[in-house]
Amino acid sequence: MNKALQGAGTNFTWQLAFIFAVILVCTPAARRTAGAADPELPKEPKTLADLNEPPLPAEQDAATYLRQVREDVKALSKAWAAIENQQKESIQNGVYDEADRKALAAVLYRFPAIIPLLEKAAVCPGYRPALDFAAGPDKVLEALMPLVQEQRSLARVLSIRARLLALDGKNDEAMKTCLLLFRLNRHFERSPLLIGYLVTVAIRAVAIGETNLVLRCGPVARELRKELDAELRRIETSTAFEYALKSERLYGAESFRRLPGNMQEEERAAGELSRRMIELGRKSYAEMKAAVEQIKKEASPKTPLTNMLVPAYEKLQEANIRNVALVRCLRVLVAVQDPGPHFNANDPKTTGLGLPPAATTDPYTDKPLLMKKLGATGSCTRSERI
Repeated sequence: MNKALQGAGTNFTWQLAFIFAVILVCTPAARRTAGAADPELPKEPKTLADLNEPPLPAEQDAATYLRQVREDVKALSKAWAAIENQQKESIQNGVYDEADRKALAAVLYRFPAIIPLLEKAAVCPGYRPALDFAAGPDKVLEALMPLVQEQRSLARVLSIRARLLALDGKNDEAMKTCLLLFRLNRHFERSPLLIGYLVTVAIRAVAIGETNLVLRCGPVARELRKELDAELRRIETSTAFEYALKSERLYGAESFRRLPGNMQEEERAAGELSRRMIELGRKSYAEMKAAVEQIKKEASPKTPLTNMLVPAYEKLQEANIRNVALVRCLRVLVAVQDPGPHFNANDPKTTGLGLPPAATTDPYTDKPLLMKKLGATGSCTRSERI
């Protein structure tokens, strides 16, 4: 929904525009243990205030350490901008040459507290972002916007660090950085609303992209590969998608009640749309697209605001499915590093890797992911749509 849904809905339209802008981070044209538990809701939250959770001891709350690192991350990002804004091919393509790496690393070394604090945050059992759901929809959105911007900045820091380490041949250290990003993003799954979830999905895509680079730069220790596979398995069972939709439904319900007129029909329609979208969250691409088309056909002229949400929810589903495809491709790449006796490198197939069929199924086609031989010893995996 919007910031108070004032007047004719200008802020509502603005928020949808922001959602679509965030989705671009997850498209093919864009860049790509211990820790947090999956976000959970009360069994049946009735109001936005029900999303508030009991505070944690400071040392167990990831937010404690993320606050401590905030100013350093801002300063680092500002210093890096002077390097990244150069119109230099190696910089613009993210394939840093030696001079680029030295310049970026020299700036990073000026902020030695960042990584240790992020590591402390990653292993915390919980995360309580500075959001008071009882303050109402205006205040929730107002507090959420800077939070998701900070999350994106943190992801950028770890993305560049992982790339610098990988390009310098420090593959294990680079993989540890990727794992740190995955684990921090597990905390970020507690960011509510469509906006919060789309930023989480975008950060996950960045982590996947950097992990792919690391694995292709050279060998990684088996124990780190096992940790990575555990993180990837967890992503497929995450409840963040459901949390985002349920929190959006509660946010929207309270926003609707502040509008003039009888908004009960809108509130009911939005609740039903949320319920149906949650059900579609585990479906294949084809099933999802068919169901969304049916939802569009059934749209009532009496619920124009809810109807405006359908395209945004559809993009949310598409971003989610793309993430699933990327995760499964990465799991195959991890398995290829140590494939076992049944894998034929001359005729690579996912069935020879010892992974469960669900882990190697392309969510776009419901068929096995595609593999092909590259060069004398390599192979690549891809979905039909990415």
